[in-house]
Amino acid sequence: MYNNQWSYICGYLTEGQDRFVENFLREAVIKEFPGKVHMIRQGEESSYLYLILNGYLETYLLMEDGRKKTNMIFTSMSVVGVSCLDEPVSRVNLRCLSRVKAAAVHKSTVLSWPPDMLLSLAMLQTLKMQGVYRQLREQAFLSVEEQILKFLRDWRESGISEMQTGIKGINRQLLADSLGISRVQAVNTLNRMLQQGKIPEEAKEFL
Repeated sequence: MYNNQWSYICGYLTEGQDRFVENFLREAVIKEFPGKVHMIRQGEESSYLYLILNGYLETYLLMEDGRKKTNMIFTSMSVVGVSCLDEPVSRVNLRCLSRVKAAAVHKSTVLSWPPDMLLSLAMLQTLKMQGVYRQLREQAFLSVEEQILKFLRDWRESGISEMQTGIKGINRQLLADSLGISRVQAVNTLNRMLQQGKIPEEAKEFL
């Protein structure tokens, strides 16, 4: 997250948690995932906690009407998969948007961690969920145009385009899924904003 503001993009959650990261890596196995694959699927058993070392990914839900809603986009040094610790199956889908390198620790190992490690993990999860709840609450008061501008600003500030992900531009479907609207609405609104000069020049390079 960036300061105390909510963001569509979550990264560097472990900043300032050097000891936690060091101990995590000591217990972990390094895994690599190609882009577009699922690390975790909603409703399936999940047994690993991941620390993202490189790349970026999304967590999303499939709604009852079949629509996809992206909850958050994660970048380097984020911890994902915490829900696997207390539930037999995952509540969300976790999909790689680029090639991802991650440190993985089995939940049986995590549950045997000393209290200081578990406390750090709880603090990271709390910080992440605060951002998610702020997003859901405040997103309701923004117009689609305002949401698109915020998404573009969050993308720029996240530095995703500068990472070694091979991704420079924003996928229109990802934009729509993150805003919870249809791809047609996202594309039409974006095109109208471009024609009316409402997109800042520094954001156009991502489109």
